[in-house]
Amino acid sequence: MRFFFHTALCVLGAALSLNVAATQCTSLRVAGASQWFPFAYHDPLVPNIPQGIAFDVVRLIASDINIPIQYIDDLPWRRIEQAMLDGSVDLLAGNYANSEREKAWLLTQPFSEDDVRVFVKPESSIRFDKLKDLENYAGLIPSGVSFGREFDDYKHKLNITEVELHEQMVSMLVSQRADYIVLPRFSGLKRVNLLGYQGKVIPLDTPVSKNNVHLSMSRESPCKALLSQINERILENRKNGNISAIEAKYAQ
Repeated sequence: MRFFFHTALCVLGAALSLNVAATQCTSLRVAGASQWFPFAYHDPLVPNIPQGIAFDVVRLIASDINIPIQYIDDLPWRRIEQAMLDGSVDLLAGNYANSEREKAWLLTQPFSEDDVRVFVKPESSIRFDKLKDLENYAGLIPSGVSFGREFDDYKHKLNITEVELHEQMVSMLVSQRADYIVLPRFSGLKRVNLLGYQGKVIPLDTPVSKNNVHLSMSRESPCKALLSQINERILENRKNGNISAIEAKYAQ
């Protein structure tokens, strides 16, 4: 009887320990996009360390507030969004703001900016000045993304298909399976160049949107109390030039 009682206590103690560990902030579980140059992407030369401005800012701030990072890697964007809702990811390294995200997540102060462009073939008849100009064309966007409030609210009026891979989007445009694609400017140019389509796919001059880039904390995270410290460090590192130095590294 004593043996069973002792065993039960051990099992209960282990369960309580796991529960306490799950509610304590001992590290930041961080996830981010895998194709969004220069903010959050994978580099095959450094396979285990996510790259980009957003991840560098996370590493800088984590060092400032003395908390270790655990990377949650290889999640598609929709899985990341779900993980942010259920708290299995603490911090998202880089996102635009929209009303849904502001309700679902805890957005930080912005740490950078990005703009989104329409990419077309040079011979395209598309003349883009406002979203209505795209209504009679077939377009592609990445799966699950937000391109800012105005675009998100308007896109149901457009003939748009969501595609998982940026490479596939560019190839579909080149092969005339779409009239245009929408991507963040720097990320789109990087993808076009990597695929060898310089001059065959170009961004139009007028931005679809200009967006602040944030980090976001899960509302279910045991680390959400760090939000104020993270905001303070973002503001300080913008002021002292540390974030500008990170951005400059990716502009080279």
